[in-house]
Amino acid sequence: MNKRLRKELLVWHKLDHENILPLLGITFDFGRGNPMGMVCPWVENGNLNGYLARHNALAEADRFRILCDVAVGLSYLHSRDVVHGDLTGSNILIDDKGKALLADFGLSNVVSETRGPSYVTSSIGGSVRWAAPEIFRFSPDSHVSTVTTHGDVYSYGSVMLQVLSGKLPYHQLRRDSQVLIELYNGLHPPRPPQLADEYWALIRQCWVEDPSARPNIKVLSERVHRGYRAVSVAAGAYPMP
Repeated sequence: MNKRLRKELLVWHKLDHENILPLLGITFDFGRGNPMGMVCPWVENGNLNGYLARHNALAEADRFRILCDVAVGLSYLHSRDVVHGDLTGSNILIDDKGKALLADFGLSNVVSETRGPSYVTSSIGGSVRWAAPEIFRFSPDSHVSTVTTHGDVYSYGSVMLQVLSGKLPYHQLRRDSQVLIELYNGLHPPRPPQLADEYWALIRQCWVEDPSARPNIKVLSERVHRGYRAVSVAAGAYPMP
């Protein structure tokens, strides 16, 4: 195992939070073409994409609970100078109690402190429906894009849209290449008809073109927790603290 990969795995292994999928260890000789595997706990309900597809009648309070979990987990990462970089419905797992856990920290890269947080997850394959448009813009002196906490916030807005609507971002477009064209043209997913003004406005704030003008994850966490308490009280349920 090379030095860079060891450092990447160490970043994940050191993360310790109830909304972060733990890395228990690694295994070698995992199979042809896959010499190494990462060992993590089994998560009963799979990823968010499948969970929402199977639970299309999920209560609004339960949807907000998922959003709270994701926001808290992401806030923890950012407080540790870790950028997720690939926050999608595939990388959010749901356990048997309905709790959300963030996954996929295996591709972290060390970047200069002058450029931002110290560790990033750089893979963006398959994530175009959630990804910030700046991820796909490359500087003249670099062959790779830079992922940031601002990009994570953009992706959180897309996750919020997915959870509250029950549909993938840009669900009306079949191909990722079509989504890329929309991103290039500055076009966002359409507003779901049932989505309240307050939450649509919050999602739109996450999608602001200027990354530095987006709210930070702590602000978003406070807003979605407030929403969770409101819908829980309206439904006669006792919200979490």
